[in-house]
Amino acid sequence: MPQAELVQAWREAADSAGLTEEKRRQLVAEAQGRLAVQAGQESPNVFGRELLADQAVAQGAAMLGERNSVFATTSLHEAAGRFALGTVSQTEIAEAITRAETAGELERRTYLDYRSATFEGMTTAANIANEMTLLRLEEEGRHKAAPIFSPLEAGKAVAQAEQRSALKGRAWNEEQRAATAQILTSNHQIVGLQGYAGTAKTSTVLVTVAKNAEAQGYRVTALAPTASAAQVLGDALDSRADTFARVKLQGNRIETISLESARDRHLSHAYVSTAFAAQGRTADRVFANAESSATHLLEQKSFYVALSRAKAESVLYTDDRSKMQIGLHERSGMSATALHGCGADMQDGKQKAREKAQAFSLAL
Repeated sequence: MPQAELVQAWREAADSAGLTEEKRRQLVAEAQGRLAVQAGQESPNVFGRELLADQAVAQGAAMLGERNSVFATTSLHEAAGRFALGTVSQTEIAEAITRAETAGELERRTYLDYRSATFEGMTTAANIANEMTLLRLEEEGRHKAAPIFSPLEAGKAVAQAEQRSALKGRAWNEEQRAATAQILTSNHQIVGLQGYAGTAKTSTVLVTVAKNAEAQGYRVTALAPTASAAQVLGDALDSRADTFARVKLQGNRIETISLESARDRHLSHAYVSTAFAAQGRTADRVFANAESSATHLLEQKSFYVALSRAKAESVLYTDDRSKMQIGLHERSGMSATALHGCGADMQDGKQKAREKAQAFSLAL
């Protein structure tokens, strides 16, 4: 889609959500006003502003690095600007990026987009360390696993899967056949599958491998960085789904976080509060947690209170979107009084009291 159409679509979506052009200009003016006030101070805290810029760049790089090994430098400027919320300028962000490069936290790379166009890009020291670890694990795991199938059995499984797809009007190509057969016959502990988006990697290769592995007694778990991505992958494979973070926590490992270290600089202190205690308060950003195991604590009123506290951004975290939606649908949050539901009993008691008093007066 051309950029002009994307921009127009974004503006229409923003207008429909209440973020009109006037409101957008107002937000820009407010941000520029804050910068002007800071620039006009007699003794600006230069060191403090550098720390803010460094933290914004670290947060932006950590966010982009979760999804992409290499990301565009312009994307880092944009992400850091969102995290900074107008407290530092783009010039200061550029200087912070340079400092991060000097410190070895960022390294320049060539970013290749989906059109194969090249741009100036960046990667993080954490991404480099992760890739080196993955390569080491892949090398150590070579020829240390039993193949799921023999070549003959793999060919038969691929042919059967291809026939099932043909009944649904979907045809396989030679690369999909080869990739599926290679994974089913591999004796390596780690196997990588790479392909462009929309090439049916999941619906052809991974589904076939998962179903045949389960038939051979393997336990298949779909893992992804986020709960929503894990759920989508799990649904596609019809298997158990989980996030990397949850699996990592299940290992009972204890890690110490230091906000002074380069690895953890993208983290910052935040206040934790219940939705009830947050009523009447606001914050620049709100991160709301809604676990499926505690849906009895989530209802429409507290849901609205939690997400409406934010001035700039609200993010909702849940491990089961469907359970959360069901819980919100069932619970309005309008609590009944202690006497709610006792009205009939009270009326009945009053009636009996009147009858008893009347009978007593007649006896007299």
